[in-house]
Amino acid sequence: MIEWLNRTLYADVTWLNLIIAFIIFQVSLIFSKIITVQLRRTIKDKMKKEHLEMITKLVCYGIMVIAVL
Repeated sequence: MIEWLNRTLYADVTWLNLIIAFIIFQVSLIFSKIITVQLRRTIKDKMKKEHLEMITKLVCYGIMVIAVL
C-alpha cells in the first residue's frame, strides 16, 4: 500500500520527497502569514504605510526563500 511513496518520478525524486516538500512549503506559508500579521500589529503606528507594506513583504518573501532552500 505504501510502496508508491518510494516510486521514482524523475531522477532521484520520489513521491515521498514531493509530499514532504509540499508540506514544508505549506507550513512556511502559514508561518509567514502569522509573522506578517504580528509585525503589522506591532509597528503599524510607528511607520508610514508604504514602508510597513515593504517590510512585511520582505519578511514574507524572506521566509519563503528560506523554506525553499
